Amino acid sequence: MKIELKNIHHAHTLSGSWNAFSANLYIDDIRICTVTDNGFGGGLEYGIIDPLQIDKFNQAFAWCRFQPPVKVYPDMADSIETVALDLDLFLQQIVEKNLVARRKLRC
Repeated sequence: MKIELKNIHHAHTLSGSWNAFSANLYIDDIRICTVTDNGFGGGLEYGIIDPLQIDKFNQAFAWCRFQPPVKVYPDMADSIETVALDLDLFLQQIVEKNLVARRKLRC
């Protein structure tokens, strides 16, 4: 399954404990919805564009649950925690990789 975020717009000034962003979610090259994060915790917000694509969205959600657990640094702590992958975390990882790539281009 190919899950991508395109047109990622990061809002640095709004970012709190998470990266505030908006983007378009594509699954298998089909635009599914817009995704936003206000940057202050809580889940991502999904704005479904086409109700006919809800099945594809649900498949992506299920696909993430069957992936191996991932290691994260909770609350900027020094310890590493292993958590189950879900769609929110998967998309937040894409945004983080995008931000790292942008920072490297600036250097």
